[in-house]
Amino acid sequence: MDPTLTFRRSCREGICGSCAMNINGCNGLACLTKIESGASETTVTPLPHITSCPSYWWNPESYLGPAALLQANRWISDSRDEYTKERLDAINDEFKLYRCHTILNCARACPKGLNPGKQIQHIKQLQLTGGA
Repeated sequence: MDPTLTFRRSCREGICGSCAMNINGCNGLACLTKIESGASETTVTPLPHITSCPSYWWNPESYLGPAALLQANRWISDSRDEYTKERLDAINDEFKLYRCHTILNCARACPKGLNPGKQIQHIKQLQLTGGA
């Protein structure tokens, strides 16, 4: 037991993602990750998510990063949203959107099994087609 170790436990349902960490070498959510009973040792380390995107390493002050762009795609793709063009215009920048080189380390590092790179590609396609 390490008394200095703590993690957030907000939803307990795998929804919020606030308890994401690397557990025994696999990225996951602590609220959903099962630890084998009788295991003598469990290794818990921070997620490699910030160290997984080279574009974020090199441009942390200007590149939005995979998590922010994944969230942006959620709004851009929402058919009920009336500001799709404005949202696309806001991220149409060489650093905000186009620093993603589709290395897809973000997909391997995502504890929820999402694929931010795929969604970033979707946004880039929308930019090319004018949001149609």
